[in-house]
Amino acid sequence: MKWILAIIVFNPMVGALVIALLPKNNDKLIKWTALLFGLISLALSIAVYAVYDINKGGFQFVRNVAWIKEAGISFYIGADGISIAFLMLTSLLLVGSLIYSFIVDKRVKEYFIFILILAGSMAGVFVSLDFILFYIFWEIGLVPMYFLIGIWGGTRREYAAIKFFLYTLFGSVFMLLGVLGLYFYSGAHSFSFAALANPVRAYSMHVQTLAFLGIFLGLAIKLPIFPFHTWLPDAHVQAPTAASVLLAGILLKMGGYGFIRIIIPMVPQAFARFAPYIAVMALISIIYGAYLAMAQDDLKKMVAYSSISHMGFVTLGFVTLNNYGIQGAVFQMMSHGLITGLMFMLVGLVYERYHTRLISELHGLIWQIPTLATLLVFGSFASAGMPSLSGFIGELYVLMGSAKANTGYAILACLGIIMTFGYILTMINKINLKEPKKLFQIGDLTAREAIMVSPVILLIITFGIVPAPLLRLIKSALIPLLSKL
Repeated sequence: MKWILAIIVFNPMVGALVIALLPKNNDKLIKWTALLFGLISLALSIAVYAVYDINKGGFQFVRNVAWIKEAGISFYIGADGISIAFLMLTSLLLVGSLIYSFIVDKRVKEYFIFILILAGSMAGVFVSLDFILFYIFWEIGLVPMYFLIGIWGGTRREYAAIKFFLYTLFGSVFMLLGVLGLYFYSGAHSFSFAALANPVRAYSMHVQTLAFLGIFLGLAIKLPIFPFHTWLPDAHVQAPTAASVLLAGILLKMGGYGFIRIIIPMVPQAFARFAPYIAVMALISIIYGAYLAMAQDDLKKMVAYSSISHMGFVTLGFVTLNNYGIQGAVFQMMSHGLITGLMFMLVGLVYERYHTRLISELHGLIWQIPTLATLLVFGSFASAGMPSLSGFIGELYVLMGSAKANTGYAILACLGIIMTFGYILTMINKINLKEPKKLFQIGDLTAREAIMVSPVILLIITFGIVPAPLLRLIKSALIPLLSKL
């Protein structure tokens, strides 16, 4: 078990290498090989969760090997409760994306290679305890996503791919500059998160402020929150379904994860100083994202804008600077990954059958594809925060933290929830309850598709009814973090 985290990270990349060596014209072998490596990652992630000692807490399965000694850079990995939660989410959505991608028939080998490299890079982010290692995995993920959007995307794929790459790269560079400033000022001669969070030479408020601004810009673009959100709708709408699942389900969460690993431990005073301003940005994201989602006729674009609103909730949870809010923010990230991943899968399945995503053209789905339509209703209510589903728990904890920090935050956030139910109910009414203009002879949910979505649905229900195991896992990692605030 000593190197199990490294195996989880590099297993998909080994899978990509194996696929690169397979015959190019054997699509079936390529797809099943990719799925095999995805299932291995999922099994290993579950094994890590099973072995992790939650009572002990902290980072476990730690490996620290000197890499570039002159610069204080190490191959330093480990996992706490939050890391393990995101590892399992990454592996689960990877498997779902691979099963969905069995329909891909264009440049199949390259497609599955990019999917696996992307998954490995995201897993690497969640186990890195050295900033340079973290940053390398963070940047590696840009390349496969760029190609997935640019080659297998929609009609405006080139524009969306370039916009995604440049936006996120721009933010990443400023994040790097911010951490480099801390590194040179700290006197620790190490890029480990622990050394940067506990410097030999304490950071002045001026240093913290400058570093915070650079780091926050990188994370705010990745999340994204207003006004750094404009790349997201284009990327989601143009990306192939599997890429949208991983983009919304995992890639956005890396921004929130950066708050936990970098901002709160390293620059807590600057974060507290700017928290009221970030809260305003978060609340605008919640309300403006819901407003934009309400105006959409394209189902996929509606889900994309809803993500901006939900990431606003995540950010609001962090800036409450209390246990309820931060715990709710992490829970909301997990829940949003499951729910939005499910929604993009379902929207993709509807598009495969009707060759349109326009709400104005999708009528009477409940009569034509009853199972798929019912699941779409389920996912929509989960996204809105229906009680007994996982989306409710995350929002509840964020609202509790917000009410504790500033009652006005909670009131405005509730407005966003009301707006979310508004556009969700409007969409459900249009696509299900209106009489279809014509009846299509279309098959309902297949066995392959049921296998793909069932684990995600089960977890959304489980975390909504029995959230304690996930909350306990999250809290075990937050105890040392909250002492910084």
